[in-house]
Amino acid sequence: MLVFKSLQKNRNDKISFQTFEEAFRSEEPTSGEFETVVIRKVREWMFQSKLSSEIAFDSLCRSAGRFVDKTLTRPQFHKAMVSNEVGLSAVQIDSLYAALTPDATSSLDLRGWQSRIYEDSDNPLQMIRETVNENQLT
Repeated sequence: MLVFKSLQKNRNDKISFQTFEEAFRSEEPTSGEFETVVIRKVREWMFQSKLSSEIAFDSLCRSAGRFVDKTLTRPQFHKAMVSNEVGLSAVQIDSLYAALTPDATSSLDLRGWQSRIYEDSDNPLQMIRETVNENQLT
């Protein structure tokens, strides 16, 4: 973040690719990391905000100005996730969007959202699995 702030002050200065890469690089999550990190962050955001899956999606739609249509394109989804401070990087948001929609040109709707994002009370086995993985139990 410091690199970005210093770039804003001195727009005429140039930085090396290495400095840029160190400041802004984000790895695409692996399949295992996707389940344990990306979806978990979304569910933690829902829990902390006291939102159900449906209300969380409505909140994202409202943030992107799509409350009436209740569908989100990829740019709108990015805008909504950032404005709601979910805590995901751009690459993580992209991978989540790809997992929730059937193809890259589709819009995300409530059905797609609820296919992977649900409350812990709806899936107690998932909650147990995450607890076991988090605490490195066997």
